[in-house]
Formats: sequence, C-alpha cells, structure tokens
Amino acid sequence: MLLLALALVVQYASDAAQPDACAYDSTHYLQQGAETFDQSEDGWRPLAQRGCFIEAAELIGLYRASQGDAIPQRNRHAIIWHHGQMYAYANEYELAVEQFSQTFEELGAHPEMHYKTDAVIAFLTRDRERLIETRDALQALPEPPNFQAIVARIREQHPEHEPPSWPPALRTVDNYVRCFDHPYAIAYEGQC
Repeated sequence: MLLLALALVVQYASDAAQPDACAYDSTHYLQQGAETFDQSEDGWRPLAQRGCFIEAAELIGLYRASQGDAIPQRNRHAIIWHHGQMYAYANEYELAVEQFSQTFEELGAHPEMHYKTDAVIAFLTRDRERLIETRDALQALPEPPNFQAIVARIREQHPEHEPPSWPPALRTVDNYVRCFDHPYAIAYEGQC
C-alpha cells in the first residue's frame, strides 16, 4: 500500500511538472489580426490540433468578445463557424448549434452556404429527415455560370490544390448522412 501511495505521489509530481497541453496565454492571441488568428498556425488552430477543442472554442469566444465589430466582415463568418466547429468536435452540440445558427445565410445570394449550415444543424440536432432534405436541396442547386472559370483559374494558379467541386460542401453533407449515428468529428471527416 505504501508503494502504491508513493507511486501516486511521484506520478502526481511528474504530472504537475509538465505544462498543460491545453493552456494558453490569451493576451498573445487577442493582439492578433483576424486573418492571423483564424487562418494561421499562430492562431487558435494548434490548440485544436492537440485535441483541446473546448479551450479552442473558449479562445475563439474570447477573441470575438474582445474584438467585436473590429473583426472585418470578410473574416467574421469563418471565425463564428470555427467557434461552432470546436464545440461540435468537443461533442457540445447545443453550444455548437448556437454558434452555427449565427452563420445562417439567407436563402438568396449564396444558397449553398444556407444549406451547409442547415445540414450541420440538422446533423447535430439528430434530425435525419431535415438532413436528407437539405442534402437533396444542396445537390439540386444549379452551378453558377462562372464556376468553371473559377475552377480553371484555381487549377492554373494552384495546381497543387484540389479544385472545388459543385456544389460546395456536398461531400461533407454526404458524410453527415452516411455517418449519422456517429459523433461530429467522425462524421465530418467521413471516417465511419
């Protein structure tokens, strides 16, 4: 019994000496521009890569609260989306839906974005019927007239990247349907 207690003390001391993999200094992040914070390896992403999804979500929330309207409109949608994704990866679906709902596009100029959001919310709220209806509506969207020109330009300028396909996000939505009974992280990656 004494050996077990001693081993636990040694283990505790060893664990306490190691820095917490999910710890972060928020002041470093709160000074970053939106593009750096959201799109670079100097922003929140390394936390998520270490599996610190709640901490990443909290950091994104802190960033949003501290920056407010200073976040450029072109970055706002993606930051809110990633906020929702981090909660979804952490299986905190109610919090994820709360964030994703803030990114809902009107069914107008960009219907593909509307359906992408509707699909993830249907998946997280376990509404299979709505998910399938949304997937069918997304798949039926006509390709915009300039889409092939955009694909050609991407192939020319970035041959190392896979060009987009129409409709965007259909592969992910198909994953939600196929992996409906699995957690978000597995479904999003299509690993079921």
